[in-house]
Amino acid sequence: MQEASASTLTAQVNDKALVEQFINGNEKAFETLFKRYYQMLRKVAQYMLDDLEQAEELVQDAFVNIWEKRSNVNPDASFKNYLITAVRNRCLNHIKAKKKTHSIDDDEIWQEQLVADSRTEAAVNFKEMHRAIEQAIDKLPEQCRIIFQLSRHEGLSYKEIAEALDIAPKTVENQIGRALKVLKVELKEYFPLFLIFFN
Repeated sequence: MQEASASTLTAQVNDKALVEQFINGNEKAFETLFKRYYQMLRKVAQYMLDDLEQAEELVQDAFVNIWEKRSNVNPDASFKNYLITAVRNRCLNHIKAKKKTHSIDDDEIWQEQLVADSRTEAAVNFKEMHRAIEQAIDKLPEQCRIIFQLSRHEGLSYKEIAEALDIAPKTVENQIGRALKVLKVELKEYFPLFLIFFN
């Protein structure tokens, strides 16, 4: 099968189309899926392992295994759920092998820029706000922080987070509420803008 052009492998292309392409050996389609889900899966793995390097290695190994066994992938099923299950199983196997208990997270955050007047003063204000928000999120308790990131940064629903981390949806809801209360106190003047970009 011919490789699709880069323009067809954008975020607008749905998972099913990409999965069908990578099952047929399209490396660019597979790379697009890797980039789309790597950060989210790394957070899930790190939540379970409390080890950034091990989490990164485990997620990369999972993708390699999926590529090698791509003929077994069902293009009609949820690829995101398939990835989460694959990574969680690897984490559980690793924990059993090492006789470890689960822990939490790394804190890699942030993307995009605000829509503001792009003058020097506005740019400075944005940098100040960006720094304040990063510092505030960094102060969150670890479990609270990773759940907040998966919700607001990765766009997962409460149900998806609960399934990925093997916790109750109510726990997710409570942790998000806890995070917002802490951030409201920490951010003060920036909190209204923070809500615009994280709701």
